[in-house]
Amino acid sequence: MNKRVSIVVPVYNSHATLPKCLDSLIAQTYQDLEIICVNDKSKDNSIDVIKEYQRKESRVILVDHEENKNAGGARNSGIRAATGTYVCFVDNDDWITPDAIETLIAASDDCKIDYVVPQWCEYYTEDRKTAKKNLIVGGTKEDNCEYALLHGCRMLGCLIRRDIFFKNDLFYPEKTFFEDNAIGMGLLYSANDIKVIDKVLYYYQMVAGSSSRSISLVKIIDRIKTSGLCVNNLERLGFVNESMIAARARARPIPSSAPS
Repeated sequence: MNKRVSIVVPVYNSHATLPKCLDSLIAQTYQDLEIICVNDKSKDNSIDVIKEYQRKESRVILVDHEENKNAGGARNSGIRAATGTYVCFVDNDDWITPDAIETLIAASDDCKIDYVVPQWCEYYTEDRKTAKKNLIVGGTKEDNCEYALLHGCRMLGCLIRRDIFFKNDLFYPEKTFFEDNAIGMGLLYSANDIKVIDKVLYYYQMVAGSSSRSISLVKIIDRIKTSGLCVNNLERLGFVNESMIAARARARPIPSSAPS
């Protein structure tokens, strides 16, 4: 059985942070993995950093874009280049714990579970970091899908079976912000099962004033667009219908009237 994990790293202008990210991936206690770095037309020397790591680590693979496609496009290229049963997305300024992939694989029930989810941490400095909840530990698939609809779910650091993307035609929109918003719920609903681990394995680097945390009209519009794509995908895959709504209503009756 193929138990390889393909770690996909979208790379854009990250020469300063990329080494820490790649070091954490190379240091994994689980060895059967490939590290796919997708250089998304970086303007700095990020590609040189990737090539330097390639010279000392055979598992590092370079995919080089001829045009900038944003993180969604880079992840699509990584998914298509991957050879593992699972893909795992790690951003170029984040990192994972040394036992992250081994822990996720151990929880996959011999690769039978489609979606394995760790907890994650917002990291500013060693003295300023906050563990965050990602779905419900021990919850059913239905509970976790409902939780994700209400509270969201971070795809970063998760093990996601690669063939789910192809079987359900769930690929990221390109050249847009909030790309996860478009397909995240479709992937969760399409999974045969979801396993949630009660352990922080992913560290999300928080940088005050960074472009990723800024607000603009373009980002607001992209948020609305990707929300529409999310609904379209759920409808196309048959997850939004009257029978589903009726089943949830029977399981959790809606009060006949709201309090005044």
